[in-house]
Amino acid sequence: CCATTTVVREHAAALCLSCISLEHAYQDVVPPPEREVKPQAAVLQVAVFHPNKRSRKRQRLAQEYRVLGYQKLTALRDAITCIADHAIAGEFSETPSAVPNLRAKDIYKSAYFFIENVFYNDMRYEDNRDLSREVREWKQNKHEGKGSYTTQKMEDVKFNDLHIRLGYPYVFCHQGNCEHLIIFKDLRMFHVDDCRDEGLYPLVVDRYRFKRQLCTVCATFTAKWVTYNDQLAEESPSFFCDLCFQALHYKDKTKLAEFEAYPFVDMGVFNIAAV
Repeated sequence: CCATTTVVREHAAALCLSCISLEHAYQDVVPPPEREVKPQAAVLQVAVFHPNKRSRKRQRLAQEYRVLGYQKLTALRDAITCIADHAIAGEFSETPSAVPNLRAKDIYKSAYFFIENVFYNDMRYEDNRDLSREVREWKQNKHEGKGSYTTQKMEDVKFNDLHIRLGYPYVFCHQGNCEHLIIFKDLRMFHVDDCRDEGLYPLVVDRYRFKRQLCTVCATFTAKWVTYNDQLAEESPSFFCDLCFQALHYKDKTKLAEFEAYPFVDMGVFNIAAV
């Protein structure tokens, strides 16, 4: 808990100026009456961190949002961006032109928030499943039913309904096992300097800015392909833009060597320009 608090404090100073600039950027937005933020609305500030498979590795902020108390948890769930949602399954060295438009988020839509011993599952779609079931069964068996976790549907719960602790670590899980630490950093009432358009909430306060993965050949364009065990490359993995990938690896649509090729989604697509 102390380590988590330290992470939040370290980010606070760095985010201060960007938060202020965003406030002023939206301050003059005049929404239509039906999209005006409701009077006496609560405003929560939520930090979402990158998945961390190593417990000792420093947590790195991914995004930070402001949400309205009367919004449902699904609003935040839909706003969170993660590279895992944009992955394309499959190896396409034989058919590079047949890459489907479907992303992981279009196929695997299940997710949950774990907040104060409650799993809030996203069950909006017919093929969604309860990702928390195995964890709850483990808890039930290990502790013989004592202190069991409970579940609710994410789409039925508003932020106003939650019992939270500021600065305390909670979990957002999607794509089966992609887990993000989330922290509620602030809770206050809506004031005149806030963005008045509820359609812009969850409002992005800050987002980690990634360095683009450039093509290893031209070093100009963003990589669109990653290859492994590539006889035509000096290292594995190697990254290529679409133009260099096609020119180096194919002639008349025929492979020139042995390699594995996968579509690559650069993390830089999540960058936003500073306001």
